[in-house]
Amino acid sequence: MIEKLAAYGLDQARLTAGLQEINNTEAAYAKYQDFRGASQQATQDRDQLVEAIARERQKILIVAEVALQDKPELLEQLGH
Repeated sequence: MIEKLAAYGLDQARLTAGLQEINNTEAAYAKYQDFRGASQQATQDRDQLVEAIARERQKILIVAEVALQDKPELLEQLGH
């Protein structure tokens, strides 16, 4: 097989180098996929935290509305 490929300028050294390039590319792609997965997870985690903060903010605003019924200027500062 190597003899047939030699007719195309592909000797053992070039084939070995090509295989190494393929292996390097596969390893780099695997790292990219790991990074991409971690990035997606970080985005999901962030979005969940933002939603949790928004829910807690809403609870605080409900309590503030009751507590500040007689101080409308303070409620206005909170956006109500």
